[in-house]
Amino acid sequence: MAARSACAIPRASIPRHRGTRRWPKLGYVVVKPNYRGSGGYGRDFVKEGRKPNGYGKRMQDDKNDVVTWFAAQGYVDPKRACIMGWSYGGYAAARGAQRDPDVWRCAIAGAGVYDMAMMNRWDANNLSTFGSKFQDTSDDPNGISSAQNTDGRWAPILIVAGL
Repeated sequence: MAARSACAIPRASIPRHRGTRRWPKLGYVVVKPNYRGSGGYGRDFVKEGRKPNGYGKRMQDDKNDVVTWFAAQGYVDPKRACIMGWSYGGYAAARGAQRDPDVWRCAIAGAGVYDMAMMNRWDANNLSTFGSKFQDTSDDPNGISSAQNTDGRWAPILIVAGL
């Protein structure tokens, strides 16, 4: 089997993953990874993403591992992987483009949070049912904020705002 282009879509992302059912017919491998912190696997699994260095680091590593695994199986060409998402998926896509441009060759980020420190100031009273705000999982919110890390090489990115 020839390795194909891949698109990873974080689970908590685009509503019903619009249009992604057509992509395999066009030759793409579409992956919707269950990274630590994603829903549907119980409270403990969600809490894995709330641990220190979850957002923007360990959760991002999980998404990168998807490309590595599928490439090792011969299903995808690791030099043709894109990440896309909406809301948290938009954050993850932008973070992937900024942090890991050698893994992700392109990104489509929709309605994401790109500045965690600003989000923390704006959303100061919103504690989740899991006992912590997602942006508090890092000791350096600016370090996991793509908007605060514009220097360096990024993968090409399309940022979508609105509906």
